[in-house]
Amino acid sequence: MIHHIWTVVCRNCLVDKDTNTISLIEVIEEVAVVADILSRPTPPPRQLANMSMPIFNVVSYWCRERDETPEKGRARLRVINPTGEAHLIGENEVDLTEFTRLRHVNKLLGLPGSSPGKYQFEISRLEGDNWVPVFHLPFWIQLPSPPEPAAQPANSSPG
Repeated sequence: MIHHIWTVVCRNCLVDKDTNTISLIEVIEEVAVVADILSRPTPPPRQLANMSMPIFNVVSYWCRERDETPEKGRARLRVINPTGEAHLIGENEVDLTEFTRLRHVNKLLGLPGSSPGKYQFEISRLEGDNWVPVFHLPFWIQLPSPPEPAAQPANSSPG
């Protein structure tokens, strides 16, 4: 059975072709989304009309349960938004027949959802006919509070 080791969210990842080492660039746990709706006359209170975010990567590392036993499995990545709705990001084959370890990179262009809060990346593996969660990674989306209106100066007239 395939075994999940870790999952990390980062801005970018680089794999050195000569050494097969990976560099995770700008590991992120939280994103502050600056939305144009804040500049509109009456923005919806603390809600995004469309979750526009930078491109980022969800990198997972898998290995064989027993080093000497080649195996294949299926992995799934879902995002669970603050209201508990789960959204499928992708399913992947984890082929550990030739190598004992494998890294998988999911490139995301944003997150499904329309509100700030705590999201969860759920990593699952297929066991028989059932998807079994093996890891949950929390990820926070913050929407900055709108600036306080500037105080109006008192009306003073020269005396």
